[in-house]
Amino acid sequence: MRHILTSLSITAGMLAGAATISAPNTTAARAQHASPNFVQAAPRLTSADFIFNVGKPDLWLSPHMRRVAANPPTFVVGRNPQLQYKGWIYACQGDFSYFFVRMSASPAMHPRIMRIYYWLNDGQRAMLPRRSVEMSLHPDGGMYSYAFPIARLHLRRGARILGMRLDPVSGLTSTGARRLVIAQFRLVSAMNRRSTCG
Repeated sequence: MRHILTSLSITAGMLAGAATISAPNTTAARAQHASPNFVQAAPRLTSADFIFNVGKPDLWLSPHMRRVAANPPTFVVGRNPQLQYKGWIYACQGDFSYFFVRMSASPAMHPRIMRIYYWLNDGQRAMLPRRSVEMSLHPDGGMYSYAFPIARLHLRRGARILGMRLDPVSGLTSTGARRLVIAQFRLVSAMNRRSTCG
């Protein structure tokens, strides 16, 4: 199994991830890319994770995404494809350690950026760019695991994640093959003995 664990650069109030195989655009990202701590072990996946069932269409709003297979969930996408979870999450952010996605995207798709939006319980009324993370996709189109450490968002203690949206190929502009397979999407459990939200 191939894994990519993202690092972080902060620009214009947005959180951007740079995958280990990409060429980061900023000095800060280059410095983190060179750090010996940049690549870590992939997170352990367990039944305690909050698992989003991508294969169940009625759980999702999915503009610009046409399902062509159920197992694994496979899509042909248009511009700006989105998967927004329709269910109520109410997940204590301190009880989860990573945003995790396992997917493949046709190598002809560009730009190769995945974006994950999260919705918090502080009066937020819409998905906001400043409450999102970006991860660069591997260029060869293979099936890879991508993980982003939630702790790096520095969310307030007691914050709860109420909603999630996955833009598997954010801002897609290419016109070639547009096939996506999303094998997994989950919040990885921190395996706490008790909830950090009380």
